[in-house]
Amino acid sequence: MMILLSRKSFICYSAACLLYFLNSEQGFCSSLPLTANWNYQSGSDADAQFNESYSASLSKSVALSNQVALGANMRYGRTRSKDSGREIININPNLRYSYDDDYSQLALSVEANEIINPGSDNANISDRTWRAKWNNAWVSSGLWPELSLSFSKNYSFDHAHPKTSDNVSDQLSSKVAWSRDLGSLQLTYSSSENKNIIALSSSVNENYGVQVNTSKPFWQNKALVSFSQKYSHSANTNEVTVTENTGVAHRELSISQAYAKETDELNIHDLTLSSLPALLNNDRSDAALRVNNPAQPVNIALKTDFEIIDLLYLYTDVELAMAVADDFIFDLYISPNGITWTRQNTAIAYSYNGIEKRYEFQLNGVQEEYIKLVAVADPAIEVIFTEIEAYLSYIGSVGTVFTDSTSSAQWNTMLSLSLQITPDLSLSSSGSYDKRESSQGPDNIRNNLSSTASWVVSDSVSSSLSFNQSSAQRGSGPEALSRNYSLSVGLAPIPTISSSFNTSYSENFLDGEKLSTNTSYSFSARGIIYPDLNAGLNCSYSESEDLLQGSTSTSLGSTANITARLFPDLQLNWSGGLTQSNSASASYRSGLGWSWRPSSLLSMSGSFSQSWAETSTADMSYSMTVATSSKTRVGLSFNKPLKPAGDSSYGANMSWNISSHLSLQLNGSYVDSLSAVDTWSFGARLNARYSIL
Repeated sequence: MMILLSRKSFICYSAACLLYFLNSEQGFCSSLPLTANWNYQSGSDADAQFNESYSASLSKSVALSNQVALGANMRYGRTRSKDSGREIININPNLRYSYDDDYSQLALSVEANEIINPGSDNANISDRTWRAKWNNAWVSSGLWPELSLSFSKNYSFDHAHPKTSDNVSDQLSSKVAWSRDLGSLQLTYSSSENKNIIALSSSVNENYGVQVNTSKPFWQNKALVSFSQKYSHSANTNEVTVTENTGVAHRELSISQAYAKETDELNIHDLTLSSLPALLNNDRSDAALRVNNPAQPVNIALKTDFEIIDLLYLYTDVELAMAVADDFIFDLYISPNGITWTRQNTAIAYSYNGIEKRYEFQLNGVQEEYIKLVAVADPAIEVIFTEIEAYLSYIGSVGTVFTDSTSSAQWNTMLSLSLQITPDLSLSSSGSYDKRESSQGPDNIRNNLSSTASWVVSDSVSSSLSFNQSSAQRGSGPEALSRNYSLSVGLAPIPTISSSFNTSYSENFLDGEKLSTNTSYSFSARGIIYPDLNAGLNCSYSESEDLLQGSTSTSLGSTANITARLFPDLQLNWSGGLTQSNSASASYRSGLGWSWRPSSLLSMSGSFSQSWAETSTADMSYSMTVATSSKTRVGLSFNKPLKPAGDSSYGANMSWNISSHLSLQLNGSYVDSLSAVDTWSFGARLNARYSIL
């Protein structure tokens, strides 16, 4: 019922529910927590800002009987910015009902979130949700299965005139599961429907799956065989209506993963990227990727699951001047595996929409498992990207409705065997087969096989030998295959010394042709020389060969460290290392650190580090923490680059627990710059917490 209320009625209804639970005599909770926070920030290069927030949280639960219970929760929050004058009010009520007996469990809940922006151009936002969940409680009796069913409905809209956001979504899920000594069987079904009232678009998704698991021990539990079989099917139906006079409608696509990395331009054809989920979190204000190095092109990639992409939006945190926005030059790459890339287009066309703060790329139907943008040129200043979106375009007259459907099916088979031949010797092996069929593209087939043998020779010697092979093929395309062999030996000649030696060899093939190999060796040792003197050593060497390019790369690295406790309250650390490769000159590094804690009220630490390569560097740092009482703590820090000479930075902070209800935090910093104007900053935060009733 509350879902259909207007905003004013909703607030009145929430207040009435709050008053009812405050005055109820049936077991009201003992406290009403109130929290207030005041935060002040100022600096030499930024305007002063003052933010304040207040919240009240009411939690109430009433047991009407042994089986039935009611619950309520109410939160109120307010945030105000001094400089911008922006004010945001949040109201979050929640009502709950639960029923629990010997046969079933039922839970119902209604919750809402009101965001009010008084005195702002931003529209107020409402979000209302109700949920229901049921599951049986008689699983242990007879052959009854485990049953569960859940349903939820969500309304999300703003109060602009006219509205710019109005969405309705339904979600249904169910599960039937049996579990017996022989194994388990699970059947699942879920569906969801999302409607965008403003854009006149909708999407419906249905999924169902079957999973069978079984395992059986043999030979007095010395052998174990496990088997698993899964099947799942998914169907999607999307409907889009052309509403603009331009005759074009767009449907946002679901992107499974985003990646990014800055790298040398010579390596952009063959590059493994780092995952960057912040580009897909639906937040267009928070920084996800910073671009500020013209010498290293940034790579922004998407895993599209073979979706057809017509339009790509890349958002920035602020509106860029056109002179800055136009400094970017992007190339477009595609890849079947996310590792080996092929350039599709150079200097692709784009436009920058300053009002929406985004780059708009017309890709005109690019379809591949992975695509990426490479900024081969970018502005001299830093640019921050916040979000990326992909769309499929439809062209037709106003009122035309477009409907498209996709489906996919996936099979997964796993078989494993483990043997405990003797108390000291064990073998394990597993294999998997995975096939995915999709109406959007060719089939995907993946296979994996791995085996490991472990042997504990004695109390001081252990070893393991492993083999792994994996392959992947898309449709009738080339098969990518990789193999890896590894050997590990652990030695502990005496109780105070432990060491290990590891070596591995891997090779990669494409359609039977060997592409590359890698061989690596590593050694590590750790020992207690004296009761208060520890030492460690790590060495590694690797060699990679690219058979297509006819090139070989090698790298060598070693690190040593010593930790000595000179006195119970004084500890000294030293570390040194060497790094060398055939593509760069050798570099050496050394560092010395100390920490002194003469009492529970005072602690100090410092460090000095230096490195030698084509250019040498040296840095020094110092920090001190003083607890003047059980309620106050003061910290000081200092950092100075010595070679080459750099800016000195100073920092200070203080925390004070004034009482059980009040706490204060202060922080400040100062940078003594050699080449620019000195900078400083100061911040203060006061927090109050009370409980009434």
